[in-house]
Amino acid sequence: MAAEGDLSLRLHVITWNMNSRLPSEGIPESLLMLSKDPENLERCVYAIGVQEGSQVGVWSDFILGELGDPFMLVGQANIGGIHLAIFVTEDVVKDYDFDISSDMVSCGLGNIYWNKGAVGFLVKIGDAKLLFVNSHLAAQQDRVKERNQDYHRISTELFKDKAAKGAEHTIEGLADAVFWCGDFNYRIEGNRRSVDYALSKGMMDVLLSNDQLAREMQAGRCFSDYTEGGINFLPTYKFDNGTDNYDSSSKRRVPSWTDRILWKVCESGKGHASVQLWLYDAVAEMTSSDHKPVTAVFDVHYSQKVQNKSLDALLNERMKRSTLQAQPNVVAITTSEALVAEVKAVSKVLDEVQREQKAGSIQIPVPTSEPEQQESAAKVVEALARAAEAEEKEREMEAALAREALKEPIAVAVVAPSASFADLRGAVDGLFDSFEGKVFAALDLHETLHLRKAKSITDNVVRLRRHYAASREDLRHATEAMAAAEPAARAEEKEESPSPAPREDKGCQAEEDPDEAASQLYQKVSELRTELYQERRTHIQTKAKLEILNKRLAKKDGEDEGKVGSARRKSSVSSIATAKMMQNRMRKKQSAIYG
Repeated sequence: MAAEGDLSLRLHVITWNMNSRLPSEGIPESLLMLSKDPENLERCVYAIGVQEGSQVGVWSDFILGELGDPFMLVGQANIGGIHLAIFVTEDVVKDYDFDISSDMVSCGLGNIYWNKGAVGFLVKIGDAKLLFVNSHLAAQQDRVKERNQDYHRISTELFKDKAAKGAEHTIEGLADAVFWCGDFNYRIEGNRRSVDYALSKGMMDVLLSNDQLAREMQAGRCFSDYTEGGINFLPTYKFDNGTDNYDSSSKRRVPSWTDRILWKVCESGKGHASVQLWLYDAVAEMTSSDHKPVTAVFDVHYSQKVQNKSLDALLNERMKRSTLQAQPNVVAITTSEALVAEVKAVSKVLDEVQREQKAGSIQIPVPTSEPEQQESAAKVVEALARAAEAEEKEREMEAALAREALKEPIAVAVVAPSASFADLRGAVDGLFDSFEGKVFAALDLHETLHLRKAKSITDNVVRLRRHYAASREDLRHATEAMAAAEPAARAEEKEESPSPAPREDKGCQAEEDPDEAASQLYQKVSELRTELYQERRTHIQTKAKLEILNKRLAKKDGEDEGKVGSARRKSSVSSIATAKMMQNRMRKKQSAIYG
């Protein structure tokens, strides 16, 4: 019988942009933070999200092998390279009323391209409901507004089918607590030289005060009322692959904390959830990607009784959140008076840089204070001016390359009307691959301040989609009107002329509008691809569960001949039968799709 009432969980949340590479160096202990104490392996949950994932099925199996008994994979889903997998210990499923559901939202070009977006899992354990979200938001240094828009789209579209009728929907209303991880892509304001200088001096406070995500959260433009642990680790992006060196390419991207884990306790009305953060850290030893993984460990407690916490209890929680483990290689920040003064001086310089760059000038006044502070700030100003000049030249070169890329025509494959579904799908995939180069070229122009060119492309896509939607709606109304008028017209024709006139043989049907036919064909292919993707996802998850159950059944064969052993075997056989039934349903649906 499932347990009810209070619930305590140990929760691990991990986010990592894999850069389409599986880790060649293996999985270090600092990523999973797996306890060897059996008592700490009770009621344990892992939510592992990756972006730009490579072979996500192999990745999930690899993680499950690292976790070992008593963990099981209860859910995995992905949209493009954005993948989220949920692992739990067996007692979570056995001792509690357990349910899990998934959903996804696309935030790519036109909100249809899968390179950006989010995957979510709503997990019910007993009376507690936990929501896990893994997202990959808009890239580029200056696209803060687009990242905020992606956040609001995900927050209002994910699990929209579960919203109450007539009520304004947000994901926070579905759960007792939300854990949101991913490559948020928010950057540090400033250029490469200024950030390198602050890193070399250990000025973490300066960098954190210029973090875009922190500023947007404080202004209430995104992730309102969400909480993040104290950042005591170096920026997690962007590294040269296989090294611990920040980007040395011609673009020299600004080191930033793009990879984050936030959480929010929601007022569900039925109970109360409390969340305590024990660890928030980056895994520096993993070098296969240009990002470092970030991991967080929580203790989550759910009670049906709403608790009114005292001010002392809240202050104690805040104190615990600030005492987090830091990376060994992080440069320590001293509290000497000289360094504090230098931090203030450089902070002033960075603020002036941001204002002057927006105004189109790079002239920055040097703060007047002690001689040492003036000399330090003057060096920063000189470095900023040189970096700004170099970046401007790089932008001009990138813009020229992007313009040339946009001039190249897109190769469109000609598909015969009688072509198979596989040929049609291949042609559509080829068209998307060709279009991808255009998209990135347009984004490069957008990054180099050619806003009109990039905006015209996106506006054209939006206009075409609206025109197509309106045309489909008009066609539907016209079809319904013709269907409704047809019986009356036939009756009237029968009364006027009992013997119908011979029908004129036109020899062939009227020529179909090629644009409308292509639009209908594209819509049908999109629907079939989505349906097939969902069925494949269900099949993979069912197959994984079936393999786990078969292994456990074979392992337990011959053991526990008493009542307990018999009950476990009956439960396993029942689960296997359920999994096989789901496989048969998936095969029938595939047969229906492929004809």
